[in-house]
Amino acid sequence: MTRRTRGLIAVGIVAVFFNAIWGGTLKLQLKYTHGPKPNGEPTDYPGGLIDFLDSKRAAGPIILYTLYGVGDALYQNLAYWIIGSLTNDNQKLSRYAGFYKGIQSLGATVAWQLDAKNVSYMNQLIGNWVLLGISLFPMVYMAATLKDHSEDNTDAKSFNNEDNEEEDTVKA
Repeated sequence: MTRRTRGLIAVGIVAVFFNAIWGGTLKLQLKYTHGPKPNGEPTDYPGGLIDFLDSKRAAGPIILYTLYGVGDALYQNLAYWIIGSLTNDNQKLSRYAGFYKGIQSLGATVAWQLDAKNVSYMNQLIGNWVLLGISLFPMVYMAATLKDHSEDNTDAKSFNNEDNEEEDTVKA
């Protein structure tokens, strides 16, 4: 199977997985808004706060939260796989990965601020879902344009040739 095919399949899996878990999140989110009710109750979630020991009420949100972690791992692995497939040049790869991590950190900063400003959970969910949708287009493009072999790293070739020349000198 070619890199292109593997990449497109992986993007499809990530897209389906995230849409499924965020569909589940939407179903859960429709039950409450954000925090305390005006009458002083700690939450407007049906039945009040959830104790993780109350397995009947907690199982769904715990499974969903666990799936968020699985989804994050899938997305991260796909992103790094695509980045790693672009080139064999370590300097380029480190720049690509640094840019990716910088954008990811910016997103985390924005997420904290949205929560601090009491943006509704529903608006946060919609924003995340839209950002996922936007991110899938460049991922599909990158996966579709991947070559089966990354460009050769000329620095690595010259480094290996220098090592071989030194060994030949030592042997002589």
